[in-house]
Amino acid sequence: MAAENEQVLDVDVSQFRSIHYSVYSALRRAIFDGDLQDGDRIVEAEVSRKLGISRAPIREALQSLRQAGLVEHEPRRGWYVIGLEPDDMWDIYLIRASIEAIAARRVMTQMSPELTAQLEALIVQMATAAEEGDPDGLAAYDVQFHELIIQHGGSHQLRRIWHHLHPQDWTIMSVLKLPEVPLPEMAQRHQIVLDALTSGDPGWAEAVIRRHILELAQRFLDLPPEPVDKQATEVSTSGHKAAT
Repeated sequence: MAAENEQVLDVDVSQFRSIHYSVYSALRRAIFDGDLQDGDRIVEAEVSRKLGISRAPIREALQSLRQAGLVEHEPRRGWYVIGLEPDDMWDIYLIRASIEAIAARRVMTQMSPELTAQLEALIVQMATAAEEGDPDGLAAYDVQFHELIIQHGGSHQLRRIWHHLHPQDWTIMSVLKLPEVPLPEMAQRHQIVLDALTSGDPGWAEAVIRRHILELAQRFLDLPPEPVDKQATEVSTSGHKAAT
């Protein structure tokens, strides 16, 4: 990594669940915060020296970042940050919204008291993280909430595609990049999703979860509301009003 970028890796690897995850999280955070920008090189030897670790977990972290679409590698250039265009990011959010809309429709046939309780508990954990000013914790519970919906409402292929989108990365980026949205609001938005999932109306649940995802994408990417509203506020045949 270039010398001017060394400060972004001022982390204690012991605080993370693995060395690979520590490097991955530090680099991801630097990219999301803008400390590492489009075209910036990430040199394995510099990262290794800065953190005092071997290159193996660094390579693993870089491969994970590559799968997330945040970095790329070329033989003579090495690793470098990819600058995602708004259209690229919008498509990622749109694909995720479509996948979760399918899962939401399906999961309603399997909504049990146990599943409802699990989702409610995650909302409580999100609210607690919000009160404690912990965006990383909130984002982690946020992803678990959506992952439960995918697990219970998605096929193997649907789950595979959803995980390939790296929703945890885009969730933490949305939380970090939308400071005007209070953390408690981020948590409370999930209660609306749960209410829709337990409404007995698959079409309503599908519309609400699409709105839930695309509304944040709209605000994060500073897009006009019309495309989101048109796609995400479809009403079901039973006559529910549009999601608000």
